[in-house]
Amino acid sequence: MTLVYTITASDYKRAIWVSMRPRRGLAIVGCFLLVLAVTILIFASYRFMTTGQDLRTVLVLGGSLGYLCIYFFVFLPSRLNRIYRQQKLLHEEQIVEISDMHLMVKHQHGQGVLPWEIFHKWKADKQLILVYHSDALFHIFPRRAFPSTEEFQWFQALLRTKLGPEGI
Repeated sequence: MTLVYTITASDYKRAIWVSMRPRRGLAIVGCFLLVLAVTILIFASYRFMTTGQDLRTVLVLGGSLGYLCIYFFVFLPSRLNRIYRQQKLLHEEQIVEISDMHLMVKHQHGQGVLPWEIFHKWKADKQLILVYHSDALFHIFPRRAFPSTEEFQWFQALLRTKLGPEGI
């Protein structure tokens, strides 16, 4: 199968979010801690308004949650846009040939044959697939690059065969 595509800024940002996605157990713990922090903030705010106590709790939790919101919804997207603009190779058309033996990646500056053995793991969501060389370096395969949903699913099945279950 041959894919021809260009990575967009939205593909790049989505890839980073998918890459940051924790394992299910850690995600559950994180959600529990977030709900706990918001609950404590609500009760501490109520207590502060009624009795004047718990100002430090309100300030610390409110500041921490506010910082996380600003970081994840303002600073990080802005930074990812800047990093995407700096990576000129992502703006060029890529031709990727997928076979049972390897991936062959071509663009205007060169080409390379990448055997499956050099890859570490893979992750996916509904819009893209990431194939990792290491925990920090990956190839992005957007769903729109695949001619059909069946071929997108076939590639995931090939990755399961070659690299094992997703995300390990």
